[in-house]
Amino acid sequence: MDELKREIENIPVEITALEEELRQEESRREDIVQELKTLRVAKKEKEIELQSKEDEIKKHNAELMKIKSNEAYAALIKEINASKKIKEDMENELLEIMEKEENLVTGQENHSAVMETKRKEAEQKKRELHDKLDNMNKTLAELKIKREEKAKEIPSTALGNYHYLRNANLGVVVVPVENGYCGGCNVGLSPQALSNVMADKDFVVCNTCSRILYMEEKEAQ
Repeated sequence: MDELKREIENIPVEITALEEELRQEESRREDIVQELKTLRVAKKEKEIELQSKEDEIKKHNAELMKIKSNEAYAALIKEINASKKIKEDMENELLEIMEKEENLVTGQENHSAVMETKRKEAEQKKRELHDKLDNMNKTLAELKIKREEKAKEIPSTALGNYHYLRNANLGVVVVPVENGYCGGCNVGLSPQALSNVMADKDFVVCNTCSRILYMEEKEAQ
Protein backbone atom coordinates (compact mmCIF):
# COMPACT_ATOMS: atom_id res chain seq x y z
CA MET A 1 0.00 0.00 0.00
CA ASP A 2 2.86 2.39 0.72
CA GLU A 3 4.19 2.02 -2.81
CA LEU A 4 0.70 2.53 -4.21
CA LYS A 5 0.28 5.69 -2.14
CA ARG A 6 3.59 7.03 -3.44
CA GLU A 7 2.48 6.40 -7.02
CA ILE A 8 -0.83 8.18 -6.35
CA GLU A 9 1.02 11.17 -4.86
CA ASN A 10 3.35 11.30 -7.88
CA ILE A 11 0.61 11.52 -10.51
CA PRO A 12 -0.34 15.16 -9.75
CA VAL A 13 3.38 15.97 -9.98
CA GLU A 14 3.52 14.43 -13.47
CA ILE A 15 0.40 16.32 -14.54
CA THR A 16 1.86 19.59 -13.25
CA ALA A 17 5.08 18.91 -15.19
CA LEU A 18 3.09 18.39 -18.42
CA GLU A 19 1.16 21.62 -17.86
CA GLU A 20 4.38 23.52 -17.11
CA GLU A 21 5.93 22.28 -20.37
CA LEU A 22 2.89 23.57 -22.27
CA ARG A 23 3.12 26.92 -20.46
CA GLN A 24 6.74 27.23 -21.52
CA GLU A 25 5.80 26.52 -25.14
CA GLU A 26 3.03 29.11 -24.94
CA SER A 27 5.50 31.62 -23.51
CA ARG A 28 7.85 30.92 -26.42
CA ARG A 29 4.97 31.46 -28.86
CA GLU A 30 4.20 34.83 -27.25
CA ASP A 31 7.87 35.80 -27.49
CA ILE A 32 7.86 35.08 -31.22
CA VAL A 33 4.65 37.09 -31.72
CA GLN A 34 6.11 40.05 -29.82
CA GLU A 35 9.40 39.82 -31.72
CA LEU A 36 7.52 39.83 -35.03
CA LYS A 37 5.45 42.81 -33.93
CA THR A 38 8.58 44.79 -32.99
CA LEU A 39 10.30 43.82 -36.23
CA ARG A 40 7.33 44.90 -38.37
CA VAL A 41 7.21 48.27 -36.64
CA ALA A 42 10.92 48.71 -37.41
CA LYS A 43 10.26 47.64 -41.01
CA LYS A 44 7.50 50.22 -41.42
CA GLU A 45 9.68 52.98 -39.97
CA LYS A 46 12.54 52.02 -42.29
CA GLU A 47 10.21 52.07 -45.31
CA ILE A 48 9.05 55.58 -44.38
CA GLU A 49 12.65 56.75 -43.96
CA LEU A 50 13.59 55.20 -47.31
CA GLN A 51 10.67 56.85 -49.08
CA SER A 52 11.60 60.20 -47.55
CA LYS A 53 15.19 59.83 -48.76
CA GLU A 54 14.00 58.89 -52.28
CA ASP A 55 11.77 61.99 -52.36
CA GLU A 56 14.73 64.08 -51.24
CA ILE A 57 16.90 62.75 -54.07
CA LYS A 58 14.16 63.40 -56.64
CA LYS A 59 13.79 66.94 -55.34
CA HIS A 60 17.53 67.60 -55.61
CA ASN A 61 17.63 66.15 -59.12
CA ALA A 62 14.91 68.57 -60.12
CA GLU A 63 16.83 71.44 -58.54
CA LEU A 64 19.88 70.64 -60.67
CA MET A 65 18.07 71.92 -63.75
CA LYS A 66 17.64 75.36 -62.15
CA ILE A 67 21.21 75.87 -60.92
CA LYS A 68 23.41 78.15 -63.01
CA SER A 69 26.52 78.27 -60.83
CA ASN A 70 29.10 75.50 -61.33
CA GLU A 71 30.03 75.68 -57.68
CA ALA A 72 26.42 75.29 -56.53
CA TYR A 73 25.91 72.50 -59.10
CA ALA A 74 28.93 70.57 -57.78
CA ALA A 75 27.79 71.01 -54.18
CA LEU A 76 24.32 69.66 -54.97
CA ILE A 77 25.75 66.72 -56.90
CA LYS A 78 27.85 65.90 -53.85
CA GLU A 79 24.78 66.07 -51.63
CA ILE A 80 22.79 63.86 -54.02
CA ASN A 81 25.56 61.24 -54.05
CA ALA A 82 25.70 61.27 -50.25
CA SER A 83 21.92 60.81 -50.12
CA LYS A 84 22.16 57.92 -52.59
CA LYS A 85 24.72 56.24 -50.31
CA ILE A 86 22.42 56.69 -47.33
CA LYS A 87 19.53 55.32 -49.40
CA GLU A 88 21.60 52.27 -50.36
CA ASP A 89 22.41 51.63 -46.69
CA MET A 90 18.72 51.98 -45.81
CA GLU A 91 17.77 49.47 -48.51
CA ASN A 92 20.31 46.98 -47.13
CA GLU A 93 18.96 47.49 -43.61
CA LEU A 94 15.41 46.99 -44.89
CA LEU A 95 16.43 43.77 -46.64
CA GLU A 96 17.95 42.48 -43.40
CA ILE A 97 14.75 43.29 -41.53
CA MET A 98 12.66 41.53 -44.19
CA GLU A 99 14.91 38.46 -44.03
CA LYS A 100 14.57 38.33 -40.25
CA GLU A 101 10.82 38.70 -40.61
CA GLU A 102 10.67 35.82 -43.08
CA ASN A 103 12.73 33.59 -40.77
CA LEU A 104 10.54 34.49 -37.80
CA VAL A 105 7.35 33.72 -39.72
CA THR A 106 8.78 30.32 -40.70
CA GLY A 107 9.87 29.73 -37.11
CA GLN A 108 6.41 30.72 -35.88
CA GLU A 109 4.74 28.26 -38.23
CA ASN A 110 7.11 25.45 -37.22
CA HIS A 111 6.68 26.22 -33.53
CA SER A 112 2.89 26.27 -33.88
CA ALA A 113 2.99 22.80 -35.46
CA VAL A 114 5.30 21.46 -32.75
CA MET A 115 3.22 23.06 -30.01
CA GLU A 116 0.00 21.58 -31.36
CA THR A 117 1.59 18.11 -31.41
CA LYS A 118 2.86 18.54 -27.85
CA ARG A 119 -0.52 19.83 -26.71
CA LYS A 120 -2.31 16.77 -28.10
CA GLU A 121 0.29 14.43 -26.59
CA ALA A 122 0.04 16.18 -23.21
CA GLU A 123 -3.77 16.01 -23.21
CA GLN A 124 -3.63 12.31 -24.04
CA LYS A 125 -1.05 11.70 -21.31
CA LYS A 126 -3.13 13.66 -18.78
CA ARG A 127 -6.21 11.58 -19.61
CA GLU A 128 -4.16 8.41 -19.11
CA LEU A 129 -2.81 9.68 -15.81
CA HIS A 130 -6.28 10.65 -14.57
CA ASP A 131 -7.58 7.18 -15.51
CA LYS A 132 -4.60 5.60 -13.78
CA LEU A 133 -5.23 7.72 -10.70
CA ASP A 134 -8.89 6.67 -10.57
CA ASN A 135 -7.94 2.99 -10.85
CA MET A 136 -5.23 3.25 -8.19
CA ASN A 137 -7.58 5.06 -5.81
CA LYS A 138 -10.12 2.26 -6.28
CA THR A 139 -7.40 -0.34 -5.67
CA LEU A 140 -6.24 1.53 -2.57
CA ALA A 141 -9.78 1.67 -1.21
CA GLU A 142 -10.14 -2.10 -1.74
CA LEU A 143 -6.81 -2.77 -0.03
CA LYS A 144 -7.83 -0.64 2.95
CA ILE A 145 -11.00 -2.71 3.34
CA LYS A 146 -9.01 -5.94 3.14
CA ARG A 147 -6.46 -4.60 5.63
CA GLU A 148 -9.20 -3.69 8.08
CA GLU A 149 -10.66 -7.18 7.74
CA LYS A 150 -7.25 -8.78 8.30
CA ALA A 151 -6.56 -6.49 11.23
CA LYS A 152 -9.53 -8.00 13.05
CA GLU A 153 -7.75 -11.37 12.98
CA ILE A 154 -4.52 -10.02 14.52
CA PRO A 155 -4.10 -9.89 18.32
CA SER A 156 -4.48 -6.33 19.63
CA THR A 157 -0.98 -6.34 21.18
CA ALA A 158 0.69 -7.31 17.92
CA LEU A 159 -1.40 -4.80 15.99
CA GLY A 160 -0.51 -2.09 18.48
CA ASN A 161 3.19 -2.85 18.07
CA TYR A 162 2.81 -2.73 14.29
CA HIS A 163 1.21 0.74 14.38
CA TYR A 164 3.88 1.90 16.83
CA LEU A 165 6.61 0.86 14.41
CA ARG A 166 4.78 2.47 11.50
CA ASN A 167 4.60 5.75 13.38
CA ALA A 168 8.35 5.52 14.11
CA ASN A 169 9.00 6.25 10.40
CA LEU A 170 10.94 3.06 9.79
CA GLY A 171 9.66 2.79 6.26
CA VAL A 172 8.87 -0.87 5.57
CA VAL A 173 7.90 -2.39 8.92
CA VAL A 174 7.44 -6.05 7.99
CA VAL A 175 10.56 -7.52 6.36
CA PRO A 176 11.79 -11.02 5.41
CA VAL A 177 14.74 -12.86 6.87
CA GLU A 178 17.50 -13.07 4.24
CA ASN A 179 20.30 -15.58 4.81
CA GLY A 180 20.02 -15.12 8.58
CA TYR A 181 19.97 -11.31 8.32
CA CYS A 182 17.18 -8.80 8.90
CA GLY A 183 15.79 -7.67 5.55
CA GLY A 184 15.39 -4.16 6.91
CA CYS A 185 18.69 -3.23 8.56
CA ASN A 186 20.86 -6.10 7.18
CA VAL A 187 22.13 -7.00 10.65
CA GLY A 188 22.60 -10.67 11.57
CA LEU A 189 19.84 -12.12 13.73
CA SER A 190 20.41 -13.95 16.97
CA PRO A 191 19.92 -17.74 17.00
CA GLN A 192 16.86 -17.28 19.22
CA ALA A 193 15.28 -14.77 16.84
CA LEU A 194 15.93 -17.08 13.89
CA SER A 195 14.45 -19.98 15.80
CA ASN A 196 11.32 -18.00 16.65
CA VAL A 197 10.82 -16.88 13.05
CA MET A 198 11.31 -20.41 11.75
CA ALA A 199 8.86 -21.68 14.33
CA ASP A 200 6.36 -19.18 12.90
CA LYS A 201 5.86 -17.28 16.11
CA ASP A 202 3.13 -14.67 15.94
CA PHE A 203 5.28 -11.59 16.47
CA VAL A 204 9.08 -11.71 16.11
CA VAL A 205 11.08 -8.48 15.83
CA CYS A 206 14.66 -7.66 14.94
CA ASN A 207 16.66 -6.83 18.07
CA THR A 208 18.50 -4.10 16.16
CA CYS A 209 15.83 -2.15 14.24
CA SER A 210 12.63 -3.56 15.80
CA ARG A 211 11.08 -4.42 12.44
CA ILE A 212 8.68 -7.35 12.29
CA LEU A 213 10.28 -10.45 10.76
CA TYR A 214 8.90 -13.24 8.66
CA MET A 215 10.44 -16.21 6.89
CA GLU A 216 9.95 -16.55 3.16
CA GLU A 217 9.22 -20.06 1.89
CA LYS A 218 12.54 -20.47 0.11
CA GLU A 219 14.36 -19.30 3.25
CA ALA A 220 12.43 -21.69 5.45
CA GLN A 221 13.38 -24.60 3.18
